[in-house]
Amino acid sequence: MEVVQVLQSLGNSVRKATIMSLATARCPLRFSEFMQASGLNPNFDTGHFNYHLSELVKRNIISKVGGEYRLTQFGFKVAKILESLERECSFLLS
Repeated sequence: MEVVQVLQSLGNSVRKATIMSLATARCPLRFSEFMQASGLNPNFDTGHFNYHLSELVKRNIISKVGGEYRLTQFGFKVAKILESLERECSFLLS
């Protein structure tokens, strides 16, 4: 997988929130609780969320085991990179 593909995956706010919600939860989440943890409404955003979730699964950032979603080992590293970028951006751009 190319770095550009990974960065494109992270450039979407829904995907970023999805990754960070799993990193913060530190445990696997079922679909509806995962949506809520990502700041989305299960009554309106299911299709939208499912699309972005499938992209993250395809990139091996998130995996689905049974009915639960979790970060892969690569996903945990991606979450750490996102946290670091957030800190650096807020420091350098303020």
